[in-house]
Amino acid sequence: MKYCAANNAIFLFLLFFLFTDSSFSQKGQSGGDEPTNESQYNAHFKKADYHLGKFKFEESLQECKEALKYKPDDFLIRAMMCLDYYEIGEKLDAHKSEDKERKIEIYDTMMVIANEGIRCAPDKGECYFMRGLANARRATTKGVFSELFTAKQI
Repeated sequence: MKYCAANNAIFLFLLFFLFTDSSFSQKGQSGGDEPTNESQYNAHFKKADYHLGKFKFEESLQECKEALKYKPDDFLIRAMMCLDYYEIGEKLDAHKSEDKERKIEIYDTMMVIANEGIRCAPDKGECYFMRGLANARRATTKGVFSELFTAKQI
C-alpha cells in the first residue's frame, strides 16, 4: 500500500477527534461516575421546564437556581426565572395592599434578573422582553398608567 498524505491526514484527524471527544467528555468528572456540569445543568433545566409546564412556578424557580450553579452566565435560565416570577406575581391580587407590595417586589426582582441575563447575552432578546414585561407590570401595579389621564388640565 502506498503512503498517501491524504490518508495520513484523515487518520490524524480521526485520532484527534476520538481523543478530544473522550478527553473532553471526562472534563469535570473526578471519579468517572459523577455527572459533568453540563449534564447537571441540563437535568435542572429540564426539571425547571417540566415544572413550568405544570404551572408549578416555585418548583421551577428552585430548579432554575440550581441550574445557575452549573452555568452561571446562562441567559436562558434567567429568562425562565423571570417567567416564573411573572406567573407568581400575576396570581396575587393588586387590590390587597400586602399583595400589591409583594407584586412590586416580584417585578423588581424580574428586572434585576433580566438585567443580569442581558449582561450575559446582550445579543439575545429574551431577557430584553422580560425586562420590558417587568417594567410594564410594575407600572400597572403601582397605578402609574391609571393616573396618567386623571391630571387636571392647566
